[in-house]
Amino acid sequence: GILKTAWSNNPTHFDFHQGGGCTGCAMMYNGLIMWNLADGYRTAIPALAVSWTLSDDQTVYTFQLREGVRFHDGTPFSADDVVATFSRIIDPPSSISIGGIREELDMVETVTATDNLTVVFTLKRPTPYFLEILAGDNKIIYAKKTLEENNYDLRGVTVPPGTGPFKFVDFIPGEKVVLEANRD
Repeated sequence: GILKTAWSNNPTHFDFHQGGGCTGCAMMYNGLIMWNLADGYRTAIPALAVSWTLSDDQTVYTFQLREGVRFHDGTPFSADDVVATFSRIIDPPSSISIGGIREELDMVETVTATDNLTVVFTLKRPTPYFLEILAGDNKIIYAKKTLEENNYDLRGVTVPPGTGPFKFVDFIPGEKVVLEANRD
């Protein structure tokens, strides 16, 4: 079927990390984890990560990633995409402006991939609310390929491909954004 909704939005660009995006457009993207709608947003549940562990000293989070995920353009999803995305946020190139999202992640020392489906976040200090930060709507993962092809600045990209449940179809500024179900 078709679901039609109305939201006030007129995005200037679709780079969520640089303040772009629009109401409802987050459905085109996924983060590592997300808020659980079923319990009223009280807990975080898997999205692109299937599970995670925390070290005894509470400074190392290890995420196991979902296998077989592809971006809407067919690019396979991997740990390298997570590393590229979060490295861009934590230490952005001088040519882009990452606002408050960068400060939210100031506790992150490093983000590394130990294999294709494992990502490790090492924190500077224990941060009990780290998962809550990662579950935020603006912590979406972009493809490393897309970031590199655009010099890490996605403001000029019509709509960067995501992995979410809906794919981009059309955008008429000031009028509408059209999405369709992601059958994959």
